Amino acid sequence: MDKTRRVPARETKRVGKPAGPASPATRTGRVTSRLAAGDSRRVAAPAPGAGHSQGLKRGVCVAAGVLVLLLLILVMSGGSSDGHARKAPDRFQSRLVELDTARQAGQDVRAVEVLEELLQDGAFRGNRRYAECRTLLDQYRLQLERNRSAAERVRAFQQTVETARANQTALQQAAKMLVECQDLLARYGDTPAAADLRGLRDDLRRWAATDSQSGWTDSYNALKDRIATEHLRSGDFAAAIRAWRAFENGNPDPLLRSRVSGEVSAINRMARDKASALVREGEPGDLRSRIESARPRFDGSEGMDVLNAALGGR
Repeated sequence: MDKTRRVPARETKRVGKPAGPASPATRTGRVTSRLAAGDSRRVAAPAPGAGHSQGLKRGVCVAAGVLVLLLLILVMSGGSSDGHARKAPDRFQSRLVELDTARQAGQDVRAVEVLEELLQDGAFRGNRRYAECRTLLDQYRLQLERNRSAAERVRAFQQTVETARANQTALQQAAKMLVECQDLLARYGDTPAAADLRGLRDDLRRWAATDSQSGWTDSYNALKDRIATEHLRSGDFAAAIRAWRAFENGNPDPLLRSRVSGEVSAINRMARDKASALVREGEPGDLRSRIESARPRFDGSEGMDVLNAALGGR
């Protein structure tokens, strides 16, 4: 008896085509059945590591963009080192403005301080005004030294003047001290001490004039009295003027010359008045003879002009 178990044959049934669209479950079943049946068409799967490669590429692109942006910023701004250099001119410009302001105000000490600060800054060496500032600093240092020397000399001279004043010899020494004062002004006239020297010079000029006046005052008064008695009383204007001109001749004192000029002007006024009266008075027929006889007394005075005009009209 054959004991082999027989497997009954599988009945195959045709599955009808669905009337509508296949559902997702149906499509999945078809794929599964195709794979089970050994379908040679395979579904393409993503290559191993493809997602990681794409992320890397995106990162590289972003990094490259950032680098390009940084390069552009560096080129436009001049780099980090130039950033400091770009701020330096602004700082120097404000200091240079301060320097110019101090110079215009005559503040030499402040100008030297600003120049020293600028020149001590190594970054300022490349500035276009570096050489100018170097020269200015040397000039200011020389001027400050002159100012210091001038102040010392003027203080010593002021002490000399004060000593002469205290000793009551200022009038006698005024002419000598005036010469010294003029020499100091010629040497230090461009320093602040010049203002003190000019004040002293005015005082010394006044004292010198007073001292010189004391030498001719007595003679002047005596001559004025003599001219009034001997010449003006008799109407001899010509002699009076000659006496005053002789007195001032050779005397350079400006005060004396001014006094004499005033005396002569007064005599000329008197001469004009006297000449006008001479023309008006008397008979018209003897005017020429009267003028000719009076000519010596009016000669050299402005009264003579009046007499000549009267003769010319006839």
